[in-house]
Amino acid sequence: MTRRRVRRSPTTQIARGRQPGMLSLSERPVHQATLANGLRVIIAPLPHLHEAVVGLAVRGGPRFENRRASGLTHFLEHCMHAGTTSYADAHALLAAVETIGRGLAATTSEDDCRLELFLPREALDRGSAILGEMVMQPSFVRAGVEAERKRVCEEQLGDDDHIDDMARALVFAGHPLGRPVMGTEEGVRRFDEDDLRTWHRHIFTARNAVLLFVGDVEPSAALRLAKRDFGSMPSGRRLGPGPAPRFHRGRPAVGFDDAEDEDDGDEEALQTELHVCFRAPWRGGSAPAALEVLTSVLGDGMASRLYGEAVFTDLHMSGQFGGSPVTNIPGGCPPGPLTPLQKALEFLFFDLSACVAPDNQAPPPPPPPTLQ
Repeated sequence: MTRRRVRRSPTTQIARGRQPGMLSLSERPVHQATLANGLRVIIAPLPHLHEAVVGLAVRGGPRFENRRASGLTHFLEHCMHAGTTSYADAHALLAAVETIGRGLAATTSEDDCRLELFLPREALDRGSAILGEMVMQPSFVRAGVEAERKRVCEEQLGDDDHIDDMARALVFAGHPLGRPVMGTEEGVRRFDEDDLRTWHRHIFTARNAVLLFVGDVEPSAALRLAKRDFGSMPSGRRLGPGPAPRFHRGRPAVGFDDAEDEDDGDEEALQTELHVCFRAPWRGGSAPAALEVLTSVLGDGMASRLYGEAVFTDLHMSGQFGGSPVTNIPGGCPPGPLTPLQKALEFLFFDLSACVAPDNQAPPPPPPPTLQ
């Protein structure tokens, strides 16, 4: 699809709240390059910021794991910042990062793994070198691996995403996307150094990765750092997504989990949790902007219409919409009759027309609280 760029006069820019000469994010240039080893580099200068981010993303996570390797990407992500060739352990590595910048962020999702450093511009050179060493020279020292193994097992015990894992297991039944990102405790306790090194060689390759420089960066300097710190990354190959999930067009899948909370020993859970999930476009789908607008209208925020219907009842809304192939409607209420939740769902599914109003019409005020 061809996009036409519309030129606006300074008067129009000021009327829209923009300074003359200021570019919107969509109008700012994005520089792209491919290194000799096949690594894609994306550089997005945002000179009005006072910070730079250098990050590497690779294809990984449940979508690319078999059953035996379930959770291996997430465990590898933890172990990669447990030490490198130059930094003996996680403390030394993280101390080096925090000495020059704001810190390290590491995330594994259903189909990718990301490592990011947040830095002032003057520390970008050093930060890029540290990230390059993390990516290509993790040490996997035994003490560090065992510490991360315990940490991941503790994460699994207190996993706040349990209901999300249940929902994806129903929606993507029989497909890798239905497996939990963290895998199972059995798998995490089984993984050894050979598993980590083999999987690291498999997914942390140039053709399977994207390197990003965003923020207060100068494009030519960023490209120079990319060649210096990531130019020797093994080329490897780009992993394919495998077969697409199959969806049954019959009745909705429903799952229940009435397991007691082992920590408190109570016979009844403190809340009943309900998630209603829909197939939705992925971040790179054909209608991400429309999905963002729709989910914002439905309830992505405490000032949304759905919150207005629910906030004065015993219903509690939580979670985040969008960002995955499944858009979920999360909520919880005390156990017993689900009347408040039923009312909110009735509003969601049958009264959506009430959410649509002209831009110049203020939303109706919320109902006054009922005094007990």
